Amino acid sequence: MERAMEQLNRLTRSLRRARTVELPEDNETAVYTLMPMVMADQHRSVSELLSNSKFDVNYAFGRVKRSLLHIAANCGSVECLVLLLKKGANPNYQDISGCTPLHLAARNGQKKCMSKLLEYSADVNICNNEGLTAIHWLAVNGRTELLHDLVQHVTDVDVEDAMGQTALHVACQNGHKTTVQCLLDSGADINRPNVAGATPLYFACSHGQRDTAQILLLRGAKYLPDKNGVTPLDLCVQGGYGQTCEVLIQYHPRLFQTIVQMTQNEDLRENMLRQVLQHLSQQSESQYLKILTGLAEVATTNGHKLLSLSSSYEAQMKSLLRIVRIFCHVFRIGPSSPSNGMDMGYNGNKTPRSQVFKPLELLWHSLDEWLVLIATELMKNKEDSADITSILLKQKGQDQEASCISAFEPPGPGSYERLSTGPGESKPDVLAGKQEASADCQDVISVTANRLSAVIQAFYMCCSCQMPPGMTSPRFIEFVCKHDEVLKCFVNRNPKIIFDHFHFLLECPELMSRFMHIIKAQPFKDRCEWFYEHLHSGQPDSDMVHRPVSENDILLVHRDSIFRSSCEIVSKANCAKLKQGIAVRFHGEEGMGQGVVREWFDILSNEIVNPDYALFTQFSRWNNFSAQ
Repeated sequence: MERAMEQLNRLTRSLRRARTVELPEDNETAVYTLMPMVMADQHRSVSELLSNSKFDVNYAFGRVKRSLLHIAANCGSVECLVLLLKKGANPNYQDISGCTPLHLAARNGQKKCMSKLLEYSADVNICNNEGLTAIHWLAVNGRTELLHDLVQHVTDVDVEDAMGQTALHVACQNGHKTTVQCLLDSGADINRPNVAGATPLYFACSHGQRDTAQILLLRGAKYLPDKNGVTPLDLCVQGGYGQTCEVLIQYHPRLFQTIVQMTQNEDLRENMLRQVLQHLSQQSESQYLKILTGLAEVATTNGHKLLSLSSSYEAQMKSLLRIVRIFCHVFRIGPSSPSNGMDMGYNGNKTPRSQVFKPLELLWHSLDEWLVLIATELMKNKEDSADITSILLKQKGQDQEASCISAFEPPGPGSYERLSTGPGESKPDVLAGKQEASADCQDVISVTANRLSAVIQAFYMCCSCQMPPGMTSPRFIEFVCKHDEVLKCFVNRNPKIIFDHFHFLLECPELMSRFMHIIKAQPFKDRCEWFYEHLHSGQPDSDMVHRPVSENDILLVHRDSIFRSSCEIVSKANCAKLKQGIAVRFHGEEGMGQGVVREWFDILSNEIVNPDYALFTQFSRWNNFSAQ
């Protein structure tokens, strides 16, 4: 390289003095002498040097093995390009990746260079190592003006690359509308699949290209899945492309119901589904109501499946809550929001917006019937327990009486006969039957508690979305009060239900008091995690100081040496995490939260101004301190 630079400097000095020089005989040295001139399109200097030289204009250099004609085409040096072509440069020479000068000119939109290369018989059908031709490069970058000129020389506008993709595929993928129209006007196959079975419409939808998708559908493109069964709609929903989904539905109305059913697909990201449905619901009032009604029907179906003991609890529970979350999100972003403080589903208003909850009433009715049935069984069990206790007490009294008789009067011949044929003969059977009934009831509760609690959670979400922020639905409060005994039975049997499904307790103080004694009995760690996990659910992340990110981010300080331990732990903590928020816990104490942080800071600040540390000196009669 140093040798080439020295030669270039010598050549430059010679040209400035208007003296004729010759290129080095070594092609490697000569090409690096000519390359800067070609890049700058200094055709006169290049011409003069080549006229007195035996330099091979097709010499390939560098790692990619390109000629000077490649350099000229790539940089748009049209004068040097023409000069090299006249000197015999090969317009179809391919570099190590299979690219010709025409490929490079097309990729960079060098129109004049392309025209000259075509004049000198550049082959437009040559493919590089990936199967890309010049027409592919123009389509990728949307060079429509150049494409008009090039298609006249192309024998097959549907030439495929190594993946079976045509120029139309890549133009649709990148959203170049005019390029797509040009290719279609030139006879491109609108439904041609690549090796994976993906059509141009599939490519347009994969990147949310609404306009190109609309052009294809307007021209009669078929709605076809790829070889794996993935459809254009699947791609739109996966990417959250609501506008492209809207176009697909315009031409294929049946896809509307498909989108609603997609809410049951756990493989699709929930936020993408929300994004799509939110866009669709904002197009018109009728479509908004149609989406909500469809979601309510799907939620009702899933809810009844969840209540069926033969279904998978985990899968159906997640599906129901996912659908209800999406339903509530779409409902809230509707044309009008509840602001009158009344639950529309509770106060009987028959507005079109409140009618979307009607399909869900079937599910809430089934939930109510289940809870009433269990309450009835619990009541029977209490009565049976009282009967059992009475029977046991009577039997105990009879046993004691019999013991007294046997102590003073030996049993006669008919004694055993009287014992076996007396009125207490059926008592063991009655006792066993009632104990068995009680066990059956407990089994029913064990099987149904989680399922019913998940539906209760869904019911609360639907009631809440109809209320202004900060207000609890009167209907839900009435529901909890009505089934208070059954719900307490659920959480007594399985306290984990509180943390899994009874998140409404965190938002409803009037309901929290009913379950406080059960909640306090749970491990502090579980309560803490539950509180922080759901305190800000559904809201943007907050940097509040009392919300720890994880257990490892909590500052554990000793109360008896608060200054020293605080300095040690803070110096070791991550500065970025400290800026996001501080969570403190005193060693040996369970308490944590904003109150603990405030207490820690108050004690620490008093310690900091402690005269024994000599960090600050108090002056004047006021509580003012200056740093030492």
